[in-house]
Formats: sequence, C-alpha cells, structure tokens
Amino acid sequence: MFFILKKRKKILIDCFTYHPAIEKEFAISKAVNFYPEWFKKLKNTYTERVSEKNKVEYLRSTMKMCEGFKDYYSLGFIIPLWSDLIINIKKDVGYDFLFSAQNDVLCNIEHHNHNEYGNIFNKYIHGKIITPWLIKEKSGVKFLWTEPKWNMVKNWNNINVVPGTCSYNLQTTAHINMFFINETKRIELTAGQPMAHLVPISENEIELKTHLLDKKDYDKIQGLSSYTSKFVGKYKYRQKVNKEMKVK
Repeated sequence: MFFILKKRKKILIDCFTYHPAIEKEFAISKAVNFYPEWFKKLKNTYTERVSEKNKVEYLRSTMKMCEGFKDYYSLGFIIPLWSDLIINIKKDVGYDFLFSAQNDVLCNIEHHNHNEYGNIFNKYIHGKIITPWLIKEKSGVKFLWTEPKWNMVKNWNNINVVPGTCSYNLQTTAHINMFFINETKRIELTAGQPMAHLVPISENEIELKTHLLDKKDYDKIQGLSSYTSKFVGKYKYRQKVNKEMKVK
C-alpha cells in the first residue's frame, strides 16, 4: 500500500507600508530573525559542581539548547517598532508620548474607553500603538497575537502587550494593544524593538512578503477594511457579507 503525502500549502502573507525607510530597515519579518541579543550571547553549556563538598564538575545546558525556546522563534512573524518612542505615564491621569519619526509618518497611540473592559483594569492604563503597516492574507487563517516576552525583559514591569486572535482576509490593520502600569514613570523603547509576535493557528508554513506602496494606494486598502458601517458588530457584519459574496 502506498500513501501519497500531500504537500502543505503555504500561508501567503502580504505586508504593506508607505515609507521606504520602514520597509527597508524595520520590516515585519519572520520571528527567527528576532532572537534576543542576550540569547545570542549565551553559551550552550555552563560548568556545575555536584556540591560544596564534592568538587566534581560537569556540564549543564543553558537556554541556548532549549528546543521549546527555539521552536517558539521558528513560528510566525514579528512586528518591530519603527521609531524610538518615549511614553511618560502620569498616574491616574494618562500619558504623553513622543515618536522620533512622527514628522515623517503617522505616529500615534490611542486608547479605548474604559467602559469597554470594565473596572478590573483600574490599576492599568490602556494604549494602542497605531502602526504604519497593513496585512492581508486570503485564506482566513487565524493568527494568535502574543507579546514577544523574551525581547521585552527590560519592560516586564512596565508594559503588557495583550493577546488575541484575528484573521486578515477581512481586516488589514495591525495595531498593538497594551496596558501600562498605572504609575508615574518614563518608558523608553528603541526602534527595532519587537512589539508583537503573530503565530498562525495552522501547521502550514508561512511565506511573508513586504510591499512599499504610495500613500494613496495604502489608504485605499486601509479604507476598505476599516470602514465603520456599524456602531456594534462591524467585524461580524463584514464576515456575513463576505460569506454571502462567496456564495454568489
């Protein structure tokens, strides 16, 4: 008996931006390209002793040999920050921010009304970084958004990038939702800092392409997916319309 193994289809992901420096220097890229610097500097092993009395030495593995860690970075892609960013948190007030690139591209941090998520997050302040990227993927596969925690060690006590899932056949925006600790402090992030790790909920490999568009074409793609036709349930409505169009 012979078994024919079907070749898995690749998940084709197209990422669009309108500024050449962002597309060239701070492109969305596969996660394997974003191993943390501290991890790169680790040796594979370190020397351990049995005990203070027994001085016999032997080798132990470091995280450099952790398959779970390396497998994590073999999956999906990462959105890096494209500009230096300073965020000044004001306890119980909000925050001010400054992007180094805000004279060159649209740079903004928005926030959702606290009524959207209740009072349980009173110890935090919501922020959403508006990114200069759009993403398209035709099959509708879902992507799990996670925080690139190992790349953000310096800000473990400052920022929480929140998880979620989305697909990119009906929407294109790639904005980064997070919560800041509600304490007066200054947070500094540098250009190139990984901000979001997106992993497809699929065993298929991904093929990632970046595209540089002029602003008019970029706005046209964004407008088609971000049009607010409903006060409530905009995304569900778009899903329904998309299914009806496929039936026709």
